[in-house]
Amino acid sequence: MTAVLVVCTANVFRSPLAAGLLTARVDGTFSSAGVRARPGEPMAEAARSALAAHGLADDGFRSRQLTAELVADAAAVVTMTWAELSETVRLSPRALRKVVTLGEVARAASDGGARGFEDLVAHAVRDRGTVTVQDVPDPRDARLYAATTARITELVDIVAGALTADVAGAR
Repeated sequence: MTAVLVVCTANVFRSPLAAGLLTARVDGTFSSAGVRARPGEPMAEAARSALAAHGLADDGFRSRQLTAELVADAAAVVTMTWAELSETVRLSPRALRKVVTLGEVARAASDGGARGFEDLVAHAVRDRGTVTVQDVPDPRDARLYAATTARITELVDIVAGALTADVAGAR
């Protein structure tokens, strides 16, 4: 089982949503944290609703601040933006080769041939700088929650599809 940490800014919308969707679709353990989280905050209602639409619950979620220890304990770290990736690496420089954006992981997944989540991360790191991927920006406005939810769902679907196809092909 791969332990993956999903990171956004406040750890109340994007990262817990992505971690929840990944938990439901991908083999591994997914948790989340925020580069500027206020520990103990509940999940945003929009994220809770999006998880519920997929038959998932927030399970009493509370936000937590990203720490060097959380990064060190993770096999991989997936951020929503390049800025969050930079902040994560600044906090834990040795983690550079295991920190990627969700867009990078989805791009690597679209290439096929994945042999697990860590393989996707390694592929994404190898391709870094050779392909352009879009961030999943903080919506900052309730009107943008639906678009952000759709983008996160789309990227998770790409990752899950590639890993599920790989498992099915190995049988």
